[in-house]
Amino acid sequence: MSKSENIEFICMKLQGLTKLNFQVHLGRVLEEFYVYKGLTYEMPSPNGGDDKNDGWVEEEKLFYQIYAPSQLRESLPKDMKNKFSEDLEELLNKLKTGKWNGDIKQFIFLVNTFDDNLPKDSERFYDTKVEELKKKTGFEFTYKVSNLSFVKRLLWEIDDLNVFEIIKSSLNITMGNPIASMSNQTMYHFLTQLGNQIMSSTIMASTGTGYSRISTQRKIDINDLGDMREELNFIIEKLYVIEEAVAAMNKSTDTSELFENIVKFVISAYNILSRDLEGIELFDALCKEISKHCDQELIVDIPTKYLIVYVFDHCDIFKKEEVPNNANT
Repeated sequence: MSKSENIEFICMKLQGLTKLNFQVHLGRVLEEFYVYKGLTYEMPSPNGGDDKNDGWVEEEKLFYQIYAPSQLRESLPKDMKNKFSEDLEELLNKLKTGKWNGDIKQFIFLVNTFDDNLPKDSERFYDTKVEELKKKTGFEFTYKVSNLSFVKRLLWEIDDLNVFEIIKSSLNITMGNPIASMSNQTMYHFLTQLGNQIMSSTIMASTGTGYSRISTQRKIDINDLGDMREELNFIIEKLYVIEEAVAAMNKSTDTSELFENIVKFVISAYNILSRDLEGIELFDALCKEISKHCDQELIVDIPTKYLIVYVFDHCDIFKKEEVPNNANT
């Protein structure tokens, strides 16, 4: 696996995590990075009380504060500013008492924005707040507000593939199993992108390209999905959003092959589940199997259905013709 592939898989793993889960896993990545750099990264126990220090590099007097909301909301810019202000001020107050060697040279505020960009800070809130706290506490330090793009830049500094293997192991990424790697890394990334495309298509009321086929209606009947016909037809008419999401992924050489692997994963899951299930029960089980690999199942519920219907409509899963009861074996 190439360096860029390792970085993409690691960051996709982190992107699908929230709250303490994100903080702990990101801490493992940072720890291995700083070991590689010959530095000491310490992450105070999350269960040991909120000291406003999610991790620090002793030699560089660098402190991390990590924020991973359970979901993105319109209030994210305000929530980030409140979190930044409160945690930085409390951290500086603790440093004044002599904790963590009593000094700071850099403060990094990392936010998991999932697949979105950081909110703009047109009013320069963070600059103003930092200058205010510098004057109040007497500390001189630099700061940075970033997301996983910062982590990606750090990982690009690693030239030893063995270090990537250690990081992946610490994140429970099983690369020897294609299905496991897919479930842990790429599914959430694609489904959230697809979800954005679905939202955009709803807002823009795009007419799309029209995917409906005569054979699809018969396939619905053959697979005992008649009770879902209205929902399936609604999704089928909007399957152009899949192509839009794939087109967005194809702009990056690091993700251009991901959709093909995702489709293979869906087909593999179908082949296993269809041994014991059929009809709507099979469809629901397949949806559950795909979405369970994401930290936020409710968020990806709708894009998961779109993905499965896309593969269904392209005749890669579910029966294509009726099998007579007296068929020869």
